[in-house]
Amino acid sequence: MKISTIAGLASGIFAASVVAANAVAVSPASLSLSVVEAECDPAFGPVGPGALACGASPDANGIDRTDSSNVNLGAADGQFFSLGLSDDQSRMGYGGGILLEISPAFTGPAMIFEVTNPSNHWEAAEVFVSADNNTFHSVGIVTNGKGGSEAAINTVSITGVWKYIGIIDYSVGFYGASGSADGFDLDAIKVSAVPVPAGVLLLGTALAGLGVARRKA
Repeated sequence: MKISTIAGLASGIFAASVVAANAVAVSPASLSLSVVEAECDPAFGPVGPGALACGASPDANGIDRTDSSNVNLGAADGQFFSLGLSDDQSRMGYGGGILLEISPAFTGPAMIFEVTNPSNHWEAAEVFVSADNNTFHSVGIVTNGKGGSEAAINTVSITGVWKYIGIIDYSVGFYGASGSADGFDLDAIKVSAVPVPAGVLLLGTALAGLGVARRKA
């Protein structure tokens, strides 16, 4: 996804949508995660429009919060990527973002882990999914619970089968004001593998059995 695609997500170009999954739950495959685009990571080019604040690198704790490879698939580990904050009204309160590809495919629900100690850093983000890195669908908002002073929203409901997940900072747009310096701090994402359809497994087992029978013959 190009930086312009991140901006397009933030501008609400893509309509919210839900697509039903068809898979039958048996033996899900393992998942891998790769970064397609990250607006505040200098590895992906210059920071986008809107005087985006991307944070210090490294910060006081030695974490390079501009390194998008800090985001992992699974449990939070304290390493994170700051999405970037903007108060540019042309971005409708949205800041920077990240697009991740999860292979071979995933479904929900999704848990988005943010790292914020109790503070005045009120941070939020909007989550999008896509099957083709072309059409994106909004699936909800996650928050850090006003810097940890209240219950955070860290789960969004996702149905259907997807390959891409995009997360756009929405701290200013959601809270109206934020003490954040560099936006939503994304630590980890947890999703579910798409179950293999039962028919496919049965076919695979039958073919494997046929192969054994031929070798014995």
